[in-house]
Amino acid sequence: MITVNRIVARFLLNIILITLVTVSVCSGEVKAARLKAGAAKVDITNTVAYPLVNDSLYVKALVLENGPVRAAIITVDAVAIGGIGSIGDDYLQRVRRRIENEL
Repeated sequence: MITVNRIVARFLLNIILITLVTVSVCSGEVKAARLKAGAAKVDITNTVAYPLVNDSLYVKALVLENGPVRAAIITVDAVAIGGIGSIGDDYLQRVRRRIENEL
């Protein structure tokens, strides 16, 4: 069964590939587009604090690279960030900083 995330990821990859080919052809130079893609999904469910969880929570990422250009799409399954639950107020700033450093 194909999940919605896979459908969206395939759609985005197709759009990017079509755009890269169009730009290459329209620029007068035909170059082979070398698009790299990677995806990951990590279970972040806190079963220690909430042992009776019905549905797992995930962080998912799609990273695309074409030469020197790199883009990342990241999703976090979380109801609330900051002030509610166990996710601290500085969570988003820490994630953004780590992404900038590692990408």
